[in-house]
Amino acid sequence: LIECKRLGRNGIGIDLSKEALNTTRDNLDKEENKFGIKTELFNADSTALDYRQMLDQVGANSVQLVIMHPPYWDIIRFSDNEKDLSNAIDEKSFLEGIRAIGKKSYDILSRGRYLAIVIGDKYSKGEWIPLGFESMNELTKQFRV
Repeated sequence: LIECKRLGRNGIGIDLSKEALNTTRDNLDKEENKFGIKTELFNADSTALDYRQMLDQVGANSVQLVIMHPPYWDIIRFSDNEKDLSNAIDEKSFLEGIRAIGKKSYDILSRGRYLAIVIGDKYSKGEWIPLGFESMNELTKQFRV
């Protein structure tokens, strides 16, 4: 969202954590807004939020870019909230969350626009789990790559 402000693009941020949103707002407030853009923050579960209603609230019909930066499953637990993807009970549940967010994102993207996902892989108990590949695989069910 800081880059949105610097580049003159309106931006929307969604996070389950109020603390993360407060930190984000504090950092955004430190940035000059020379283009007069809007940055809106929503404290919500990205897998359950009504994205269309969210866009209505900010007066937009669609978005040009979605950047997903989910937790790398359970490598770092960010909260005790069961809706937090870092608390997914297994890889299948985690990927179902990724798929749900991808579907909702696809529905609000302008035609021919983009979704990017920032995610790494996981190494646990001697096993490599290619979360990046598996997440991309889930998203290709919605998007042409």
